[in-house]
Amino acid sequence: YVAAFFANLRELRADARAITLTSIGLVLVTTCAVAMVAHELISGLPWAAAFALGAIVSPTDPVAATAIVRRVGAPRRLLTVIEGESLVNDSSALIAYRVAVAAAVGGSFSLLDATVDFLVAVAGGIAVGLIVGKAVAEVRRRLDDVPVEITISIFTGYAAYLPAEQLGFSGVLGAVTAGIYLG
Repeated sequence: YVAAFFANLRELRADARAITLTSIGLVLVTTCAVAMVAHELISGLPWAAAFALGAIVSPTDPVAATAIVRRVGAPRRLLTVIEGESLVNDSSALIAYRVAVAAAVGGSFSLLDATVDFLVAVAGGIAVGLIVGKAVAEVRRRLDDVPVEITISIFTGYAAYLPAEQLGFSGVLGAVTAGIYLG
């Protein structure tokens, strides 16, 4: 939420394609690659469990990469892509994990159903984030008490995350969307 709040929306829009490809495409490719290797190396590992393992390890941790990029003076666009990717990649991995676990428990997998589940989780998380962001903006507009505004700011990420998760959507995208909207 905090990273999204301070993100530069103009730069995120300009690099939306690269951010989407890395935060969704690369996470899914990594999930599949890890699943294939794990299935081959671990005798008797079911495919659903292999995909769940792949989803667990697929999101990158951008903290070290961001620190290095800043230290070496790399272009600002590269930093924007890394930071933008970090806002969404955990959500992609969590949704992939949820689909893999559902396949493991249910005993079957359908690419069409998984794609629909993924898109619903993304759209629902964004919708909840927008609703929470608009509601919080309206409340904050009417306040003139700094401690109350700070308290609301601290809890806004949770206010977007929890209902999105409860509804079966992406809580991470809910919190990110609320942060971007309010930022």
